Amino acid sequence: MRFGQAAGIAVTLVALAAGTAHADTSVIARAGAWQAFGGTSQDGTQVCGVSTSWPDDRYFGVKYYKGDNTFTIQLGSPEWKVEDGAKQPIVMTVDRRSPWRGNATGMHFSDSAGLQFEISRNQLAQFIEEFRSGESLYLSFPGTTAADWTATLSGSDAVMNSFAACNDAM
Repeated sequence: MRFGQAAGIAVTLVALAAGTAHADTSVIARAGAWQAFGGTSQDGTQVCGVSTSWPDDRYFGVKYYKGDNTFTIQLGSPEWKVEDGAKQPIVMTVDRRSPWRGNATGMHFSDSAGLQFEISRNQLAQFIEEFRSGESLYLSFPGTTAADWTATLSGSDAVMNSFAACNDAM
């Protein structure tokens, strides 16, 4: 999909979703194991994101909610037992670059436990550049018995074009 087409789709999705008060997102691009999406969150806030999942239903997503000064990293696994509000360190690394460290907060998706942490919006350009050009994303959970995660970043460049266009359309 060409960048102009992605921007047009993103603008349309954001405009259509602006008046809703429930979660309503649509996939706007797919490449490799990744997808970009846009729409509204549960509280009606406009949201854009990229995500991937594994066959065992683990989930990784990057989301930007309109008006926030951060973007949100969310992870989920049906294997986890996490209390809402519990704190857990996370280390996220693209290839062998400097790690992104977060102090994640426990939460729940409708069907699994999750963790989420924020990264300053002024670091979004750096994150996108690493994500686009990387080969692998590594996640570790210090202080737990949870196994490390690895995700291919094949296709990440293409979905990040749609993610950027969605954000620009907000």
